[in-house]
Amino acid sequence: MNYSNKNLLDNWDFTNPVNQRGQSIYITDGYSIDRWILIPGHNLEIKSDCVRVNALSSNKTEYGMIIQRGDNVEAYKGKTVTLSLMYRNLTNINNSLSVALYDGIISPYANAYQSSGIIHITTVISQNADQITIDIGNAVPGLAFSADLLAIKLELGSVSTLKNDLLGMSYDKELYKCQKYLQIIRNESNNEYVTIFDSVPWQVTRDFIAYRLIRPMRKTPVLTYVNIRAQTANGYFYPINIYIEQDDTIISEDVPLVKLRIESADNTNYPLPNEAYLMNIGAKGYIMFSADL
Repeated sequence: MNYSNKNLLDNWDFTNPVNQRGQSIYITDGYSIDRWILIPGHNLEIKSDCVRVNALSSNKTEYGMIIQRGDNVEAYKGKTVTLSLMYRNLTNINNSLSVALYDGIISPYANAYQSSGIIHITTVISQNADQITIDIGNAVPGLAFSADLLAIKLELGSVSTLKNDLLGMSYDKELYKCQKYLQIIRNESNNEYVTIFDSVPWQVTRDFIAYRLIRPMRKTPVLTYVNIRAQTANGYFYPINIYIEQDDTIISEDVPLVKLRIESADNTNYPLPNEAYLMNIGAKGYIMFSADL
């Protein structure tokens, strides 16, 4: 009988990963595909049916390649968990691929010594744990190699059930989980625009709106954007700056709102008082709300 435990990780199916940042390859350290942080000395490629990680020969000190941090440590203290990684096409078995779980106290790991398969570890999360960090890495820093990652799982108990999971993966479910940490509205066109909201009256030199997020986020997010503008009914466009009003932000399951302050980008060129306008994302622009760990 095949059964499966709940996967405690986000964005675990690397055959169809959530990739809201939209790049086909990540070469700089920081977040890459959703919830996974790329470590210096490596790069990550999005393939048609996997994620390929490459350890560069210039990497002399870092064991980790990509990591995911959990934000609910208290739920796992004192519990037995199993971490499993499915991979293929490991190019340098003399280096080997490593998967590790670090809770701030202990760091058990398992290494792969075959070109493909599943590696897993079972451990007990310390009662004094202060973090949950999943690390996919290279066992011997400084040796170049690559591996195709197919899936990863952290589950309660001492048995790995990862091999039973892939057919039941829901991309929409994983996207929803990832949107707790990151939400991006993007305009991929070269000459069209995407409207964020409309029919808002401009208030003298600035405006305030309550913007509804796609879903609640884990904390008040940080806002970044590219090519955002206001458009009035007469067809004029105005450059604007957008800020989150931290003290008035509501993040809850019932009302996932952030209060945005919208100002003219040059303080002289903006809609008339009480003039209705749209806020648009111009060509190749985006607005991003980040609450990543």
